[in-house]
Amino acid sequence: MTLLFCIATGLIVSGLLAFLTASDGTALILDLTAGISGAVLGGWLLGPVFEAAPAAVRLFDEGDVFCAVGGALMLLAVTHLLQARDRAG
Repeated sequence: MTLLFCIATGLIVSGLLAFLTASDGTALILDLTAGISGAVLGGWLLGPVFEAAPAAVRLFDEGDVFCAVGGALMLLAVTHLLQARDRAG
């Protein structure tokens, strides 16, 4: 999975989440940053586990998409939990 693909996946996932949660300016930037970081980490850590062909042979793989989306969602969930905890306390 290319870095550009990870970044694009993270932007899409975090943009959808920010839209669904009606994030304001500061939270939107945090969501986008967490989404990109999570997608890159998920693709980097879990990508080789689901890789069936060398990266030079394939252009798009569903396993890489799931890894990037999963990583982005996990990191976004952590940031939203921390934000909720910070607001409550």
